[in-house]
Order: sequence, then structure tokens, then C-alpha cells
Amino acid sequence: MGREWLVFRLAIVWMLATVIFVGTGIAQFLQAHHVAVTAQPFVRPEFAAQMETLRPLILAAAARHNDPALSGMDDASFAEIVALVLYNEHFGWLEDAVPSLRPLTPWYQAAQVAINGHGADLTVWPSNLRPSVALEMLRGELPVKGSPGVAIIPLAINGSRIDPAHDQNEAALYAAINDELVEPALAVEYLAANLERGVYRARFEGVPVTWQALAAWHNQGIVAPADIAANLTARAYLRRAAAYRALAHAFITASPSPAHTRALPSRSLLACHPPLQSSSYPDRYASARAC
Repeated sequence: MGREWLVFRLAIVWMLATVIFVGTGIAQFLQAHHVAVTAQPFVRPEFAAQMETLRPLILAAAARHNDPALSGMDDASFAEIVALVLYNEHFGWLEDAVPSLRPLTPWYQAAQVAINGHGADLTVWPSNLRPSVALEMLRGELPVKGSPGVAIIPLAINGSRIDPAHDQNEAALYAAINDELVEPALAVEYLAANLERGVYRARFEGVPVTWQALAAWHNQGIVAPADIAANLTARAYLRRAAAYRALAHAFITASPSPAHTRALPSRSLLACHPPLQSSSYPDRYASARAC
């Protein structure tokens, strides 16, 4: 019975991995072949409800991880970027291309969580971070462009129960981190910490700290305008994120309930749009939006 159960579990994991692989391949095809995919500022009702409960946690995490002297923005503006990334991460390219698949997204997300439970390194929601990236944060590591090593920065993950210094094999460590990344409160904390790393990275490279830089850091690990402009995936990610800017601003600065029901204009991922100027957080360079 034990062996049969193990075989069954492995078969389920293999099928889930196949679904993820195929879905990712379709998404990459759409990006590579410039397929016009429309990004609605879609928010699944259950995710909207979750965001309402996370609002005080987002504000608290932003206050912990934002240093205005480094970022050039206040805590509320930093919190808007945390909310912006959460909105942008709650569904992906495939759901953009085929809206009828959106009801399946929770199953897709659960599949990646289940596979990570076996020590894999897939991104998991709601922050869409990889365990390996979270491990860098727990160690205070920051990859530096053009350097084979890492910089060590003062970074703390509030509420984490993991000590990466303990002797554990990598699979066990990733599985433990995966358990934390699926906790919404800790997911917000890890996300805010990662954006803090983005601020440090921008300062290391001498580039402006903007919402585009921090979102691109979270998505592709880059911050420089030239690097973003040259990266198709990062550019598309920012175009998708732009659709949520007004919503993130309203969510942080005003009553969030009306914001979740407000209809915002649809945006083509592959068309240029002028930057929104109503947001409180910086929008300083145009090269990240170049077509």
C-alpha cells in the first residue's frame, strides 16, 4: 500500500508539472511572437477579499522595509508598489490570453505549491516568489550586476521561523520556505523585503528608484532603464502592472472596497501608453516603456 501511494503521488506531481510546463510554454510563445494580449485590471473576487485583510499587513511591511533616505519615497508610496505587484502577480500570461482559463488559475497555483513541497523551486503565490530567492533574503544576500559574488545587506524577514544556517539539505530548506511563502502575511513580508533589495540594487547601479525599477527587479532581477528596455519579459510585465496602478493607489490611500469594483480601461500589452501621472509614487523614466 505504501509503495502504491508513493507511485500515485509521483504520478500526480508529474501531471501537475506537465500542466505547468505546457502553460509556461504557451505564455512564452505569446511573448516571443508579439501576440496582442489584452490585460484587464482583473481581480478575482476571492483575491480582492484577501487583499482587504492584507491591507494593514502591507502598510506595516512597507514601513519596515522602506528607508525614505534610500528609496526617495514615503511608506505609503512603497506600500502602493507592494500592492501593485500583488495585483499583477495574481494571474498570468496564459489567463490574459485565454480568459476562460481564469477559473483554473487556483488549481495551477496549488500545483506549483504541491510540487515545491517536494523541494522544487517554482514560484508560489500570492507574491510569486521562488524559495531560492527567499533564501537569498533570509541570508541578506543581494546579487550585484557584473559581480560573481553577492553583497550582504541588513535585511530581516519579520515572522520567519527559518534559520538558513541550520544544516538542512536544499530540498528540505526549499520545502520549509515554500510553507512560509504560501502564508499570505509572510508572503507580503517577503515581497516587501525583496522590493527593499531592489532599492539597494538600484542604488548600487546608480539608477533612479521608481515603481518600474522595483517591479522589474521582482520580475526579472534587473533595475536599470536600459536593461528593462532590452528585456521583452520585463517590458511586458510593466505594461501589465501599469493597468493596476490606479487600483493600487486607491487601495492604499482610500477606501479599498470601491476600488475593487471600479472598471478601468483595458490595455494592450504590446502597445505604448503614456504614463499615469496621478500616482503618488515616482514615474521618472520612459525607457522602460519603450516599444
